[in-house]
Amino acid sequence: MPVAEEKCIHPFELLRCFMEFCVDKGKTSFPPLYTGARPWHELLYAMKDNLLPRFTELYCVSKFDWDGPHPTSRRWREIQSCFSVSGICHLRGGSPRVYLYLDKKQENNPFNTNRELLEEMFNIASGIEGFFED
Repeated sequence: MPVAEEKCIHPFELLRCFMEFCVDKGKTSFPPLYTGARPWHELLYAMKDNLLPRFTELYCVSKFDWDGPHPTSRRWREIQSCFSVSGICHLRGGSPRVYLYLDKKQENNPFNTNRELLEEMFNIASGIEGFFED
């Protein structure tokens, strides 16, 4: 089995671990998962474009469509469904921003052994307008 397949995880798990990492760094709100999800697509595209092949875990991100004003991940609807079913995040006070339920954080984030990847993802997200609230 090629290395890329061995390390590949579901993109939902990758994003969940990333969000938990961000919470630990003091960033507690995230872009909408449905209407207004452009920052998520930009993050996924930039991760794949800038961090492969260095981090083979990112092969899970899949391909992108370019039929709109920004790249759109072909797996986004699947990722959205996973977030909905998992019950790990919520909205507050009518804001479209997403927040993690802190009591749903994984005790052992599977990516704690690869903090370099999470840090790189954090740096990319920090450069995307509207990804984090100031």
